[in-house]
Amino acid sequence: MNTLKTLLIVLVLNFGFSIQANAGFLTGNKYRQAPEEIKTGYIMGTVDSIGALSGWGDLTTPHILNINTCTKGMPADQIVAIVDKYLESNPEKWHFDMTSLTLNAIIQACEK
Repeated sequence: MNTLKTLLIVLVLNFGFSIQANAGFLTGNKYRQAPEEIKTGYIMGTVDSIGALSGWGDLTTPHILNINTCTKGMPADQIVAIVDKYLESNPEKWHFDMTSLTLNAIIQACEK
């Protein structure tokens, strides 16, 4: 029950934060200012969306397939740590959109 309650809170907070971040477009700067619950919810949604793309034929790339394989079984906090580490190492990219930053962080981590 606590997990469901936490997830509901994360989704509600995520929705509210996304609206503030220009109708859902989030930059690295805005992400870095967000509470951990928002970061986790955002990353979970992004990774889930990447996973959904793998079934769309022409939209599937080797990077998408590798992300699905690499992140399988990873807890959300591990993926958040990967993204946060990437952002910390690349401050010159903080103004980019978080979807691209998330993809780049995971692709880079999965190549190691």
